[in-house]
Amino acid sequence: MPDRPLLGTSDVHIWRVSLDQPRATIQQLRQLLSLDEQARADRFYFESDREHFVVARGCLRTLLARYLEIAPTKIQFSYAPHGKPGLATPTSLAQPLNFNLAHSAGFALYAFTQVGEIGVDLEHVRPELTGDDIARRFFSKSEDAQGGLHQSKRNWLITRARSVRCHAGSHRTNGALAHQMG
Repeated sequence: MPDRPLLGTSDVHIWRVSLDQPRATIQQLRQLLSLDEQARADRFYFESDREHFVVARGCLRTLLARYLEIAPTKIQFSYAPHGKPGLATPTSLAQPLNFNLAHSAGFALYAFTQVGEIGVDLEHVRPELTGDDIARRFFSKSEDAQGGLHQSKRNWLITRARSVRCHAGSHRTNGALAHQMG
């Protein structure tokens, strides 16, 4: 990977990282975290959760550092009301670097762009649950009758996307999220 990934003004970069890393890597990544991030990691009850947090934050700092061409330890974050991180570190980029991250089941996704606000989501698919089970549990009979399982899945995705946008503090509407359900 190049030291500084080339991110065009209309590009979106997506990175996937395994959060299950060797102990030596976890210790190296912990050294990149701020004191408040280290304290936050220490509050997790399970060791695997602590380690996953350290890897996720350490990798975020490493990736941001490459885009910004600064040391990972120099990065400072600000937080939106619902906890979404943003950059508080001044940059030399002509346009702001926007990013988002999500993690689930031992993996993290990171998204970077200069286009505008961005969100990314990652969900672990549990093979023991069938789509029919989910549709029966979370959707009304009328929703299932209107389009069956396929429509229910589509409605769930739209509902989830709206929820993520609301928690990110974004109130803009685009075509995908303006869809009227039912």
